[in-house]
Amino acid sequence: MAAKSLSRTTSKTAPPPASTPLLIPLTNLHLDIENPRLPEELQGGDEEDIAKHLLETAALGELARSFADNGYFIHEPMIVAPLKARANHFVVIEGNRRLATLRILMGEVSSASFADVVLSGERKRELRAIPCVSIEDRDLVHHYLGFRHIGGIKTWSSEAKARYVHGEVEAVVSRKPPDPDPFSTIARRFGSEKPAIRTFYLAFAILRHARSEFGLDVTRMQQHSERRFGVWQRCMSVPPLRDYIGLKETQTYEQIKTSLKHLKPKQLQEVLDDIAPKEGLPILGDSRDATAYGRILDNARARQALRRTQDLEVAKQIVDEASLPTRIRRLAKKADALLAEIKETEMTAELAAAIHELHGSARALWGLTKAE
Repeated sequence: MAAKSLSRTTSKTAPPPASTPLLIPLTNLHLDIENPRLPEELQGGDEEDIAKHLLETAALGELARSFADNGYFIHEPMIVAPLKARANHFVVIEGNRRLATLRILMGEVSSASFADVVLSGERKRELRAIPCVSIEDRDLVHHYLGFRHIGGIKTWSSEAKARYVHGEVEAVVSRKPPDPDPFSTIARRFGSEKPAIRTFYLAFAILRHARSEFGLDVTRMQQHSERRFGVWQRCMSVPPLRDYIGLKETQTYEQIKTSLKHLKPKQLQEVLDDIAPKEGLPILGDSRDATAYGRILDNARARQALRRTQDLEVAKQIVDEASLPTRIRRLAKKADALLAEIKETEMTAELAAAIHELHGSARALWGLTKAE
């Protein structure tokens, strides 16, 4: 059922309760310039630039054809909030892709796109007013977005989630009295887990600190695909890597703020370049390699090899070789423990066969030393 079945309101109509849809003139709807899905350099910018960015990155063509064929469906109203600076105008909190598509289709944003999409006269009249749900309380809007896109069914990219979580945590902390456990508060609000919220916050907070305090360029980490930031976020759980960049305790909000002051800019830039280089392929391109990468950073010889060869596999071999004596000693201790256990166990054919197999492996290892 298209939007024409609703009785139209004028721009002077006061917004109804949050649960009641109303038709708002398209010209009175504005893109959210603080949309968490936007790159930081576009936030707070011009609406036309934002619309063109969404056109380039969000595959709006299918939406345009759907609007031309079917109109705007009433069961998917945009979620909006009143603009304080302009009476009867609203910022679209949920539905920016749809709004950008409509503004381009209706000629409000100059673009040659959708040239093959033709709107009938009737369809143009229908699309001049859009079904919306207006929410006066911005906190409720934030709760809704967090639940829907972070803990819910329609998730944002990792970077967008982290940026939004960072803003929400800071907002909670800035209130009087400040929240003693902001990560738990936001986790409950968004239907998520505290460790996940903390990791989102930490990953984004480090990037902001690197840019503001060290002057490091972190835009590549945020402008690349979701995978770049996702790899960076995975690195937050690798102890050797954390030590390498100077990251200390991060269990609480206060610990994170303190730990940011101890970050090492040179090492931090090194890691950022390995994940999101200025050109070429990243050295650390897969989050599954984060643990091995951390071990490489913790080994001077392996780290030098990584810088010389730009090859993660070469550096991993050096780490593995360096750890062999330790690993063999660990196996020897396990064998000693097995010996004590076997002395108190009845010998069976199956157990004897297993011991024989272990003995053969030990003899082979010892044979390698004789061959040297």
